Amino acid sequence: VMAIGVASIVEPMWVIDTASLREAADKLLTNPQVMAVRISESRPQAQAIVRARSGVPTTLVEENSAALEHRFKSVTRGGETLGQLHVWFDANHGKRLLAQRRNQMLLLVVVQVLFSMAVLLMVLARRVLNPIERLKDQATALVLDVGSAATMSWRRHDELGQLGRHLGKVQSQ
Repeated sequence: VMAIGVASIVEPMWVIDTASLREAADKLLTNPQVMAVRISESRPQAQAIVRARSGVPTTLVEENSAALEHRFKSVTRGGETLGQLHVWFDANHGKRLLAQRRNQMLLLVVVQVLFSMAVLLMVLARRVLNPIERLKDQATALVLDVGSAATMSWRRHDELGQLGRHLGKVQSQ
């Protein structure tokens, strides 16, 4: 940010274009972590250009505040110092972004876990609970001597299908 800021004001300082300096200061403030900007020229009687976000005093009394981080860089061209660029950054900007990303990741993990649980429950119901319910119906039909137990077909090749076929053989005997 500092390098871009210096590059954008070196030419306007060289040709003494105050309007372009103000535009450059305003453009630096569009960065979300920049809280205030002061451009001061080395030439005599040059007024410093000060821009600040709302809530930050233009007098920059809070320059030593823990919430603002102050950086400055000299503006030079051809070895001649034209002025200085002072920028105050929001020291907590990165922390807020990290906290926001952490919350988004937590939400994503919760959604993934809930979706995975829903899929696993559907698979469990389809592959285990429904066949157990059919086995229970088949065993009930066997005890009550209802003839519908022999008509149940078991195409599964696992333990539940094997148990269902054995119950069908018992019913037919």
